[in-house]
Amino acid sequence: MLEVLKVIVNLLLDSKMTQMQRTTLPLIWSLLLIAVFGLFLQCVAFHLSHDVSWLLHCGRRILAGGDYGGAIVELNPPMSVYLYLLPVWVTQVFGFDSHFMVRLFTSIIGVGSLCLSATVLRYSTVKVRVLLLLAVSYFFLIAGEFGQREHILLMLQMPYVLSLAFLSPPSPLSVSQRILIAVAAGLSICIKPHFLVLWCALAIYQCQKRKSIFSIENISIGIVIALYLLVTMIASPGYWREIFVMTLGLFAPSYQQPLLNILYKPIVFFCLLSGFAYWGSREKYSAESTVVFLAMCSSVLAYVLGGTSWFYHAYPAMIYGALLLVICFSEGNLPQPRGFAACIVVTAILLLALIVTPSFRYRSVTPWKQELIRFINQNASNKPIYVISPFLGHTY
Repeated sequence: MLEVLKVIVNLLLDSKMTQMQRTTLPLIWSLLLIAVFGLFLQCVAFHLSHDVSWLLHCGRRILAGGDYGGAIVELNPPMSVYLYLLPVWVTQVFGFDSHFMVRLFTSIIGVGSLCLSATVLRYSTVKVRVLLLLAVSYFFLIAGEFGQREHILLMLQMPYVLSLAFLSPPSPLSVSQRILIAVAAGLSICIKPHFLVLWCALAIYQCQKRKSIFSIENISIGIVIALYLLVTMIASPGYWREIFVMTLGLFAPSYQQPLLNILYKPIVFFCLLSGFAYWGSREKYSAESTVVFLAMCSSVLAYVLGGTSWFYHAYPAMIYGALLLVICFSEGNLPQPRGFAACIVVTAILLLALIVTPSFRYRSVTPWKQELIRFINQNASNKPIYVISPFLGHTY
């Protein structure tokens, strides 16, 4: 441990460091500070989402030998539960708080995503802007939906999208790095199959530009999806036998919202605004902006296919829209005329505030929530609790 500290100190004090190293170190410290403060804020200012809490409960039942349809009635794909098995297992073995562990687990995924993204963006002129945007998006813009499956899948797939956007063949990454990025992207599709549309859109673009669809990334993603299907058929046969059929027959039709309700949301308007910036940018045909534009459109389509207008379902589309704005507003790429560009910036900031504020308020720690939790812990510990409230709009 002392040797590691000596190396770090020597690196910080070495006068022979290159200019790239000197500019990179402040960025690394900034990203780590954002991650640590974001984790702290989640622990002290927000309650964990009830969706994530339920999936933790399902994970406990799976580790106890339960299966879908009997011990577990969960309509999301099995990967939604498999995600949380590691923090649940650590909690059971070492006795840590499960809510803290899932937040820590999610934060580690976020930091890993930032590391892979930094590797992809190593020589990009927009590296600092993109990484800072991603860090703020992972740890702050998600607000009270920290740890939701859309949050995790975005962090897993982001390095893959950035590698297609910023790296020209032949890729400077090693084969192991490319496979790791592809495996993470494949897992993100397994979490929510609606994002198959993103993989298909980017694969078609890749085929058009590079005249081949059989890249290391695409083959690795296909293998991950195939292995996932095989594992679920063996480990969770109840899902395919009972839950999948019930989801198609009952859940999807009953929860399907009108298309106008889904589209008439600030996030959709934010993505339209980003699309206008893309078409007005001087770089609208570059690989960087085009790939991110396709990712944003695919995420909007995945959100529409989901059939519900919940904030976290559209969260990936919002972040890709923000990323597209950063690329379009890079130096020399400003949409024309300048007045149009200024209107886009102001409108985008207002829309982001309108989008994120309700989630901050909904999940924030308040006295009545703390009183309810205290009452449950004192009077009904380890027993089922049913809360029927028109204020909450759901039954828990």
